[in-house]
Amino acid sequence: MLAAILILVCFVQLIGYWASESGIRDWYTKLNQPGYLPPEALFSSIWTLLYLLMGLSLWLVWKEETPHSKKWAYIFFF
Repeated sequence: MLAAILILVCFVQLIGYWASESGIRDWYTKLNQPGYLPPEALFSSIWTLLYLLMGLSLWLVWKEETPHSKKWAYIFFF
């Protein structure tokens, strides 16, 4: 089940990437960037890590057996 949730979360990340890719190329690269901006490879790696951690969090909630705690976790997660 964990693998399915991680695949789902990564799929959602890809959809977001594909939806915003053209907009990023058009206007984001033309902005004045600060000197402390991380490299693009690091930035995308951090986002991937965050999405994987969100998938892990969702899995932990999913396997929880107490319905009351699940309800609040789903409310805050989504």
